[in-house]
Amino acid sequence: MPGPGDEGWRALRGHRVGSLAASASLVLMLTGGAPTCTAAGAPPVRVVFCSMADVGRAAPLGDGCAIVVPLSISGQSYVAPAPRELVPAAEAAAVDQWRVTLASAHAHGARVLGSVDTLRWGDVALPAGVQAAHPDWFETRPPGSPDEPGDAGRYLSVWHPATALVMRSLASDLWTAVPDLDGLVLRHCYSHTEWVGFSESTRAACVRELRQDPLDLVRLGGASTDPKLRIPLMRVAAWRQSAVDAALRAFVGAYRAVKPGAEIWAWGRPETYLMDPLERAQACEDWLGWLADGAVDGVFLEGPWQGPGGAAGPPVELYRMVRDLVARIAPAPQVVPTIPTDDAGADVDLVAQLLRLEAQGPVPALGVVVKQTQRLADALELLRTFAPYTWPPG
Repeated sequence: MPGPGDEGWRALRGHRVGSLAASASLVLMLTGGAPTCTAAGAPPVRVVFCSMADVGRAAPLGDGCAIVVPLSISGQSYVAPAPRELVPAAEAAAVDQWRVTLASAHAHGARVLGSVDTLRWGDVALPAGVQAAHPDWFETRPPGSPDEPGDAGRYLSVWHPATALVMRSLASDLWTAVPDLDGLVLRHCYSHTEWVGFSESTRAACVRELRQDPLDLVRLGGASTDPKLRIPLMRVAAWRQSAVDAALRAFVGAYRAVKPGAEIWAWGRPETYLMDPLERAQACEDWLGWLADGAVDGVFLEGPWQGPGGAAGPPVELYRMVRDLVARIAPAPQVVPTIPTDDAGADVDLVAQLLRLEAQGPVPALGVVVKQTQRLADALELLRTFAPYTWPPG
């Protein structure tokens, strides 16, 4: 178990990249029980995801508006943990800029949430020697995978006890850096594009607890319709999801310990529950489960809002499906559909996406994810004219 004198421990905990002030992109297995969600205030009606530089343009949306700003995304915008004197002067100044920006938004009646990647380390280089010295702290692809760029090594392992020790204080550091935030939006999942989770520590833990290698999820996944194979594979999938869930609850509990009543939202994909449970075990993004057990106050779901259809049927109406799933949870959680301004580099018709949503049911709140600054004006115009849609009447 590493301690403060361990060079790898200090290098990982003190890692800083980027120039924006933020903290704790890697908080994982923190101590504490399941949190009780008690976010104050009415749910937001209009939500815009934008850069900190654009908060001033978004703030006049005013009461009922929430502005989501990148705080720690894919390892970027990370500042050193406390004590404050360890933060370089430029980053300390950026922290002050954050506070001024938040004060301006609050003066307009807007709430500001920080978006945080809790599991992904990012697209940046790790501190020299950390991954080489401690490869089992990070998740890997299955053995024998092609040696090409991908997500392996970009995620911390929630199954390794050292990563819990490394990250224990970072939730409070996040609050210390930007205490005036109204809450957080957590991107809490592993890769959607490839399997990771096969470090030696993870495989050893699974074999010890289930007597099965998690690598079987990939080796035998193609035969998952065979009941004799599917049942043990489902146990591995549930074991994997359970650990990711525990990491989320621990992080939320640690943050709420220093900021009671903070809003905590999850970020998710509406098509998650079209997947087979074994496929869902790849990313472990169980936002519906987090809503049901009260781990988060609400979820932002990013479209597009029409899923692929089967061979004999029309495309799936994702928003209608989401509404049906969430209707089973009491009390009703907060679910806000969001529309991206572009998809795979192509501009999205925001009005057409909103009409597609409204055709599938009530839209009490709407979010727009601004992926290109030049489309901020379009996003704000849509949100200014948006009124909660209560179809069908009565």
